[in-house]
Amino acid sequence: MDLEITFPRIQPSENRFEYADNFSWTTGKHSFKFGVNYLSTEDYTNQLVNGNGSYSFPNANAFALDYSGNTTGRKDYTSFSQAFWESRCRCDSDELNFYAQDQYRLFKNLTLYYGIRYEHTFMPKPPLTNPDYPQTGRIPSDNLNFARGLASPGT
Repeated sequence: MDLEITFPRIQPSENRFEYADNFSWTTGKHSFKFGVNYLSTEDYTNQLVNGNGSYSFPNANAFALDYSGNTTGRKDYTSFSQAFWESRCRCDSDELNFYAQDQYRLFKNLTLYYGIRYEHTFMPKPPLTNPDYPQTGRIPSDNLNFARGLASPGT
């Protein structure tokens, strides 16, 4: 019998790899900043909840009768449920983010801040799809993840 123990403190396991770089450049009344960030995440789980099954009994007496080695062939449980599937799952995702901004000093007491940022998460494809419902073969993702900002506080 193959017995595998799941430790809740180490399952799931996650590995993250990140690359980030930022660049600043000041010229005249402008102070430019640029940056990029790439993040790769690997998630691994090994868990099948209710993989061994579970019985429901109407009362303690019914449980005791079944547990005692009832050989009449009649079982007293009211329901049985069990999960089936592969317990191991690996899900990888990648993120790409970048930004550009400027701090422009218009006057001694007025500075203009503006910039743009883009963020995108590349979602993995589901490992199993239903051929009757093709939309189950992908996870929808929004590609218009732009943010912009404009501010002009006095300094």
